[in-house]
Order: sequence, then C-alpha cells, then structure tokens
Amino acid sequence: MTYTNEFLLRHAETSAELFLKSPEEYRFLIELKRIVNATSVINDNDEVPMGFAFGNHKILFQDGEIKLIQDGRMITQCKVSQFIRRPYEYFRKLYEMGHPGVSLYMGLYAENGFLEEPDYEAAVRYYEQGIGEGDEYCPVNLGRMYCTGTGVPVNLKKGFELYVLGWERGDVLAATNIGYCYEVGQGVRKNREKAIEYYTTAAEMGEEHAIEALKRLEEEE
Repeated sequence: MTYTNEFLLRHAETSAELFLKSPEEYRFLIELKRIVNATSVINDNDEVPMGFAFGNHKILFQDGEIKLIQDGRMITQCKVSQFIRRPYEYFRKLYEMGHPGVSLYMGLYAENGFLEEPDYEAAVRYYEQGIGEGDEYCPVNLGRMYCTGTGVPVNLKKGFELYVLGWERGDVLAATNIGYCYEVGQGVRKNREKAIEYYTTAAEMGEEHAIEALKRLEEEE
C-alpha cells in the first residue's frame, strides 16, 4: 500500500504524520502511540507532575525534562529535546530494566534501521522476546519477517502461525494478514471464503488494509 497525501490527509491526527514516507514509518508511529493506551495518566497537581504510570514505573514530565521513576526512586532523566532527537536511548533504558512491552519498540528500531543500518537478527531476537512476554503486536512483525525472509529463512507456515497468534492476542492487523494468507495460499491452503471472513472482521474494526482488500475482491467478481 502506498501512503498517498490523500490517505494521510484523511487519517493523520497530527501535522507531523503528513511527512511520513512509507507504510513502515506509519506502522512504527502507530506502535509508538500504543504505549499511551497502555498507561494510566497521573493527574497534574501541586505535588505530582504530569506523567504516566507503568506498573511500578512512572514517567514524569516536569520542567522540560522526562524523568523515569521506579519504586519511588529516579532511575534516569533527560530533557524533552534530547528524547525527541534520540528516543531509542530512553527505550533502551526501559528495556535494560526489563520493562514489559519495550521489546516491540526495540525490534522496530532494529528492523527498520531508525538508528543506522537495519539489524534484522536483533529485530528477530527482540520480537521473539516480546512474544514470550505476551506482547500482542510482536507476532505479526516476526510473522512478516518469516513470510518475506527478512533476517530469517522464508517459512510461510510459521509466518501464518504467528499471524494467528497475533490475532488471538488482539492485533487487528493480524486478521488482515490471515485473510491475505487465505486469499493467496500463503502458508495455508487457499480459501477465498475464509479470506473474506477475516478481511470483513478486520474491516469492521477499521483496519484500512482489510477495507481495501474487500473492495478489491468485490471488483474482481
């Protein structure tokens, strides 16, 4: 799918999204946004600065700085301007602390080469770790790598199985990918009815790729 100006104008929530150059960058942005949905907001008042809580961790925003607190003790801090320039270092710190859910972001950084050159082997390790932690989005990312032979030998059956795992964990994009697998017979026996079933399920949840797939199949009839 090509992310045209028309697509971005229809779906962008912030002006920054209009500068995305590829589906991969858009997917990466969506994954970063997910971290907000997995947090609880700490209300701003005279004693507690604005921030988010992650289990026994807190990320606080105060005086132009981002502060990471664990069990009431500050672990690290950096200026907001520094985080914007090099967010990887902050995610790396969370990863080293064993924070659940960060493996996904480490994998995305490694796979897409947001730091320097892509490191596909590292991406596979991060995604596998995330799967072991129960992350719902890592299966689709690793499944895609197996289907395309990126960093691992091509294994369409394993890729399909990972998509199924992602869907079982709630990733709607996984349903679209499963639909595609059934449509073309990728890692599973071709089945048009099942393809439409999964595409429809994902489309009803607003997944753009599934909506486009259904339109394409209708035009082919």
